[in-house]
Amino acid sequence: MKMINILWVIVVGLLLTGCYGDEGNYDYRTMNGITVDFNQSFYSVPIETELEISPIFHFAMDSVEDHLAYEWSFLEKVISTDRNLKYVFDTLVSDVLYLKVTDRTSGVSYFGKTNLEITAEYGQNGWVILSEKEGKSSLSFVREYADRDPVSGVTAYTYEEFPDVWKKMNPDVELGKSPWRVVEHFCANQNALSALWVIQRDPEDCVDVSGQSFKKDIALKEAFYNQVFPGDFRPIEIMEMKNISLAVSQDGSIYTRKKTIPALFNSGFYLDIPMDYEGKKLNGKGLLNNRVKQMMFTVLYDYDQHRFLAISDYNMTEAGKVMPINVSENLYKTPGMARLDNTGDMEVLHIGAWYGNGSIEQGYQALMRSPENVYYLYRFTLSSFMLFGPMAVASSVEQQEVKGFENCIEDPSSCLFRTLYARNTPYFIIANGNRLTLFDWKSGVLQTDYYTFEANISAIDTESFGNECVGIGLANGSFCVIDFSRDAVNALRTRLIYKSENDFGNIVDVCYKKQRGADWTF
Repeated sequence: MKMINILWVIVVGLLLTGCYGDEGNYDYRTMNGITVDFNQSFYSVPIETELEISPIFHFAMDSVEDHLAYEWSFLEKVISTDRNLKYVFDTLVSDVLYLKVTDRTSGVSYFGKTNLEITAEYGQNGWVILSEKEGKSSLSFVREYADRDPVSGVTAYTYEEFPDVWKKMNPDVELGKSPWRVVEHFCANQNALSALWVIQRDPEDCVDVSGQSFKKDIALKEAFYNQVFPGDFRPIEIMEMKNISLAVSQDGSIYTRKKTIPALFNSGFYLDIPMDYEGKKLNGKGLLNNRVKQMMFTVLYDYDQHRFLAISDYNMTEAGKVMPINVSENLYKTPGMARLDNTGDMEVLHIGAWYGNGSIEQGYQALMRSPENVYYLYRFTLSSFMLFGPMAVASSVEQQEVKGFENCIEDPSSCLFRTLYARNTPYFIIANGNRLTLFDWKSGVLQTDYYTFEANISAIDTESFGNECVGIGLANGSFCVIDFSRDAVNALRTRLIYKSENDFGNIVDVCYKKQRGADWTF
């Protein structure tokens, strides 16, 4: 024990000597920390197009930059040593872009990163426009550039127009003469970007188009056995889910194909026998084709039997199975309200999707009109379960009377109705003539004059990211983008974001090309 105490005294003495001996040996400095910030967390640029990025630096102390060195790297290769990046990429690839900022006075480096995707020439987010021009179908593209200010959070949008991009990319192939609808769709491959079904009244003219190059992939006829359409098939809708495809004809018949390879956009063949349920042919005119959560089914309103149903996409075995919606009686809180299995004498004019109440629920909304010309928004949320087979189970049902709609909707058949999907945009919009009407179904506020155009509205799409930008096609050939952000709704900023320079002809449909699909496709 005595020896231990002696050793302990020696060690403490050496430590004290060392501390006093080092006095004045260190040069203490306060570090000027730097945070590297980009305008956005994801950049996408077409191949052979210059990318420009001006990062923002946040300094802990002074903001002097003359002692800083920069190094931009992508795919483990240094591509620039300038403060602001200007670079042209020649390879189709997706990876992380890094910026190293070094303080040369201290030798300390700071890092920032963002995701970068180099796409094909037209492989960008933007608006696809289907129109009729000079008696022929025309497919155009309006590329969108979004630049978000990291300080204010406001996103500035700019656009670049590519009229009749189909003709440029398919010079020897006529698109057709009877345009009807353009639908973006996806496949069960997270690395694959989207494709576009161009639906036309003449089924011979229906084609699937690459969402990156706008080149023809296949004709719809090639997806049917022996390349023969069944009966009087006249397509009005095509919906692609993970395991099954649904093609709806003008008479309501639904034709199905199970995908042999879900990771491909097109595989397998359509059956020539229409889908039935309970021994009767199912009417598919009320099929909801929305980009929704991973619910493993889609919803259909059966106009013949006045009820809502679900069509399963749970797995390859259950894909295409038609299911009733399970609902507890205690969810019908208002006496006399419409039921999911029997809407009674209500006329259903529209069905759309909204975010719902949580990650495992999907919301749906229908516009209904009573025989007394009273309008209602009918909302319900569904969850999916697997119990002795797939199930769609209702978790809430609500019927909201909307006073004032009777003054906005003179003839429902001449109006376009849309439910905005996102959580921050609880809006229902009506396009009637040249006027847009907005109803906030959470606050109950109705704006009958949200925006008025110089020509009648002929097409509308609300499915941009966050639903804050709505694309509007006009009968005079103009295309516009309208702001539906909270600030725009509250009249705190201009609602017109963009108006096209080109005349696209008689616009029949518009579609926002997201490129990456809803999570049920993976």
